[in-house]
Amino acid sequence: MNIFMVSIFLITFYAIVFKFIIKSKLSKEIFVFLTTLQLILIQGLRDKNVGTDLMRYHTSFIESGQQSLNEVLTKNPQELSYAILEHLIYKITGNYQVFLLVISIFSLVVLGQFILKFSLDPYLSYIIYIVFSFFDFGFSGLTQTIAISFTILAFQCLINKNTFFFITFILFAATFHLSALIFLAVYPLQYLKWRLISLIMGTISLVLWYVFRIPIGNLTISSTLYNQYQGYLEVSGGIGTISIFLLLFVILGVLLIDNRQNEHQEYRFLTNIIILSLFIQILSSVSYMFTRLNFYFLIYIIIFIPLVFSLLITKIKEKRLIEFITFSSKIFLVLLLLNYYSEYLTKLPYGILPYYFFWEI
Repeated sequence: MNIFMVSIFLITFYAIVFKFIIKSKLSKEIFVFLTTLQLILIQGLRDKNVGTDLMRYHTSFIESGQQSLNEVLTKNPQELSYAILEHLIYKITGNYQVFLLVISIFSLVVLGQFILKFSLDPYLSYIIYIVFSFFDFGFSGLTQTIAISFTILAFQCLINKNTFFFITFILFAATFHLSALIFLAVYPLQYLKWRLISLIMGTISLVLWYVFRIPIGNLTISSTLYNQYQGYLEVSGGIGTISIFLLLFVILGVLLIDNRQNEHQEYRFLTNIIILSLFIQILSSVSYMFTRLNFYFLIYIIIFIPLVFSLLITKIKEKRLIEFITFSSKIFLVLLLLNYYSEYLTKLPYGILPYYFFWEI
């Protein structure tokens, strides 16, 4: 059994302990802390050969560190903040392993805070985070992983009605990975309300989007600034399982969320983000570029699915039936996700297997 499956079983063990054995007001916080720490140790202490692009990042780390700060500022107009971070950590420690650990700590602490604050089921959120390859991606896509973390902070600013910091965090994220600018698209989604006509038009648009996905995707590729990342244009991702999964939960979300209730406004906003993610995911068969872009929106599935479960439970009146359906449905979903993830790992995604800690090689 590989370290990633072991990690999932350990997270499951923590969840059982703090759900049924050690119950306290801090159970949720302790669970998130232990899970965050575990993921940081696995990701941050990996050998530099674990991760598809890590050797390229290692070369960049050495080059940025050996340049003067003026050279770093003038030679790295794209991903400028990342180059500065490389330079500073090289000058302070000269250690690439420390650099990897710093990135892991930042991204996973932001994730943990996000789950703690917004998730109605942290255990399910972490399972989805791992199974949907966000954790694996952090082993290879360092710059975009940092950028995604800043867009998560931007999302929280938007929830708090702080537009200035929402924009500030996104612009700063773009200095790590230019693609982060796409997250500005979520701003109008908070005001998008559902009416019968809009739901009908949305359904028709989704069908047409799927039918014409190839010309739409090719047209987008030919006109996007993302062309600077040429390697992403050469490989197609699949629509398949993730799109079906998104579609299922979008339908449930639309049916369960009451558009008239004020307390459901944030739920509607979250659903709108997932709907946008579904549209982008459909284009992933055209180019891997869309898979990468969709990470900025798909990440919110980790709080959306627990939300849908929670809303579904509120529709059931019988308490015993609630407990049975909640337990059985979550067990079924987790088993389904684990089966999907075990098959996914056989494809050696992002070069994460075989896994070694840095001291093992």
